Amino acid sequence: TDWEHHPIFQLPQVWALIPRPLAGHIPSGALQQPGAGGLIHPREVAGTFALLWPFTFGLAVFGPARLSRPAWAAASFMLLPLLLSQTPNAWGGAVVGAALMVGFRFPKLGGAMLAGSLLVALTAPLWAPPLLTKLAPAFHPDTHVGWSLTARMDIYRWGIYLLHDMPLTGIGLNMFGRDIWALYPDAHEEELIFHAHNFYLQTALDLGFPGLVAVCLALGACLLLCYRALRGGPRLGLGGAGAAAAAGGICSFLVFGLLDTVALGAKPSP
Repeated sequence: TDWEHHPIFQLPQVWALIPRPLAGHIPSGALQQPGAGGLIHPREVAGTFALLWPFTFGLAVFGPARLSRPAWAAASFMLLPLLLSQTPNAWGGAVVGAALMVGFRFPKLGGAMLAGSLLVALTAPLWAPPLLTKLAPAFHPDTHVGWSLTARMDIYRWGIYLLHDMPLTGIGLNMFGRDIWALYPDAHEEELIFHAHNFYLQTALDLGFPGLVAVCLALGACLLLCYRALRGGPRLGLGGAGAAAAAGGICSFLVFGLLDTVALGAKPSP
């Protein structure tokens, strides 16, 4: 993984500790994202661990005692690549997934978190404007964060154009980068863009609107099954712990998918 690809925070001392002996041995036919130094893009890693970290965390919180210690160890280890990816939407997804699970496991704490969230939302008109004023320079188009958000607006526009032209079938897997160059002349060909940077838009582009509906129904069915497994209350066996962990992981990934995606096929493979 190219951890130094457009980081939010410069961490040269940390990066120097990460060994890279396998970087030159990735198969030549591997599906990698150019622009990440020929290595794996850290946002792909972030999306993967946004799904997997809440699962281990959920097993640690809900699982039986014999599982709790190894689950905590796994969750602690898997938190490292999630943090190193420097992907705020993945961090936010992990926090949402973990908060939902903790709120269910400890109802009083869950009620307090819900009340706190409502209080923050209701008082936003008071504290948000001065905070946004202070943060505005960080979102200037000349900064990486500002450039990234501006570029996403253009990418979403191109994606909506494509979806408008091919709503039923979509454009096919891994065709986004090729089609926007061929069909829309205002796309910036010098930028290497391989997906729509939004899970829902990318799914619709890959599979068409029927495919997006099918994927949403499948995820909804998973969450419904998890809910049914959790109706016995917060004291769960191994099966219930797995259901809670799976629900947390799905919710986390869906939050991550608001601003990015792990496109189908986007993984190193011979």
